[in-house]
Formats: sequence, C-alpha cells, structure tokens
Amino acid sequence: MNVDFLLVDRAANMVVRRCSVPAEAFLPPPEDGQEWVEVPHADSWGLNEAGAPVYQPATLDELRAATWEQVKRLRSAYESAGCETALGRVDTTAESQLRITGAALAAQVALAAGQPFVLPWTMADNSVVDHDAAAMIAMGETVLAYVAACHARGRVLRAAIEAAEDQAALGAIDITEGWPA
Repeated sequence: MNVDFLLVDRAANMVVRRCSVPAEAFLPPPEDGQEWVEVPHADSWGLNEAGAPVYQPATLDELRAATWEQVKRLRSAYESAGCETALGRVDTTAESQLRITGAALAAQVALAAGQPFVLPWTMADNSVVDHDAAAMIAMGETVLAYVAACHARGRVLRAAIEAAEDQAALGAIDITEGWPA
C-alpha cells in the first residue's frame, strides 16, 4: 500500500513536491525549512492560510474512508511494535507472531507429553531469555491478547468513524489515543 506525502517549504509557504511511496519506504531527508507531511490522498491537496497541507475530500464518505485508512496504518504499526511479556518485551511483527505461535504450540505438545521444554528466545532488545513451557505459552497468550487489543481499538474507531454525522464530528475523533501500550 502506498502512502502519499507532500514536501512542504515552510519559508516559501508552498508545496514543493508530491510523492506516493510504499508504506515501508524511506523518504530522502528534506532540506532546511522543508518537511515531509503525510496526506490521506494526493488527489486534492494544497496549503491553507497558515501554510499547512490540507486535504479537502468532496464528500463525508471520502473523508470517512481517508480516516479509516489512517486508522488501519496506525493499527498495523501498533500491532507490529512489540509488547511486554512476563519475561520482557518481544517483537510482534507478523513473522514474529508466527514464530511465537509455533513455539507456544511446541511448548504445549511437550507439556502434554511430559517432556522437558526450554527454548532460548531472542527478545526485542536482542537479549536471550530461556523460556520453559509455561513461559512460552504465556508469551503466546500475551501476544495474542495484545494483537486482539489493537484490532479491538480499530473496531471502536471504525464504529466512531461510521457514526460521525459531519466533518466536525469526524475531526473530533482522536485516532491516536487508546491504543495498547
């Protein structure tokens, strides 16, 4: 998915450049007095009287869709940001979630078979912590609860977005608050 950006020159009070890049791409550093500003869509953009980039969708439905896209990007960022477990912080990228799920399943199998289980796990800070079966299962449950909380917050915001009856009500929704820590 691409993200749209404007390169804004604050001194000249103008948009210098517009670009659309993949969400994981890096933008070149801006020159002095310039900054990259993310915009919901690059179709209809410009600067307001204060020099801030603005997007003016034609309809409330377009504004709802743009806001929902921002929420989905936030949800994905939080979901992948890592979470605290009983033995320390772990990564929660999609790949990490799969590995944690597999390790928790292996711990359950070992526990059911009465076999010993100890797995050295590389934590988010690159320290290595031994996890016994109970700790590995608890890590899996913690990560599952964390990801579920990210999606629950997204659903709450989606409902608020859909319920907004006008642009002012939609603008009053703080999509940056309430995400799990």
